[in-house]
Amino acid sequence: AEDVAQEVFQAAAAGLAGFRKANPGDTFRGWLYGITRFKLLDHARRCQAQPRAVGGSDVLRRIQNLPEPEPADDPETAGA
Repeated sequence: AEDVAQEVFQAAAAGLAGFRKANPGDTFRGWLYGITRFKLLDHARRCQAQPRAVGGSDVLRRIQNLPEPEPADDPETAGA
């Protein structure tokens, strides 16, 4: 929500000079609502394109039960 709010503020600030009340029903609130709506739709599209992360206590336990990786050979100390 905070990221979308920042995107709305940024778009509104960038487009504020272009806001015109061309028709009798045009309002600043309606203009801002349109920006917010499109930013929310953009956010929803981006979220659908990315896989959802799996988390929680079960995943944490599985990660903690993984064996420690073998230490990698350090090329600087291998020749010493």
